[in-house]
Amino acid sequence: MDRAAREALRARTVTAASTLLDTPSATTFTIDALVRALGISRSTLYAVFRNKDEIVLAAVDRTGLVPGGAILVGSLVGMVFALAVRYLAVGFHGVEAGLDRVSTATVASARTLGAGPARVAWRVEIPAARVAILAAGALLAIDLMKELPITLLLRPFGFDTLSVWVWQATSESLWAQAAVPSLAMVVVGMIAVGVLLIALERGAEVVS
Repeated sequence: MDRAAREALRARTVTAASTLLDTPSATTFTIDALVRALGISRSTLYAVFRNKDEIVLAAVDRTGLVPGGAILVGSLVGMVFALAVRYLAVGFHGVEAGLDRVSTATVASARTLGAGPARVAWRVEIPAARVAILAAGALLAIDLMKELPITLLLRPFGFDTLSVWVWQATSESLWAQAAVPSLAMVVVGMIAVGVLLIALERGAEVVS
């Protein structure tokens, strides 16, 4: 398919998707309904669009509902900001629990010997709290990997995480395609849980 044909098919797809989304049954908008309206196959459609989400986004953007140059929606900045706000407490409280175990006398001694705040943090506090930091990192890894609503709504266009990949495949009943990211999530989760168990055995505290 040459470039002109691809652009023409993209335009037809966006128009058809906009029409389907404008109907009262827009909540049941599916790829099957779209390919029937276009009279093409799924493989032809996926040659110009990566997934259903990209099609919907293009159709919504065509209506002017998505402002140009948006900072928070459809950008890495917005997604990272939302994830930081959502999971700040998980990481903060876990690290704080480890730092509370650092003796104030040890910190005071280091400061008396002439070490500045940055050096005290790097040479005294962080090494003393490394197990708690490890545990907090494992918890964050598990939570971030399975997070769907924030990444689905705010991720950059065309950027898919494992959870989004699984959701897109299962929403279209493509179970075989959902197997690989699902297994990847299980493997990463097992590694994170293993790290967390090691940290707990070494005295870390899990604070939620």
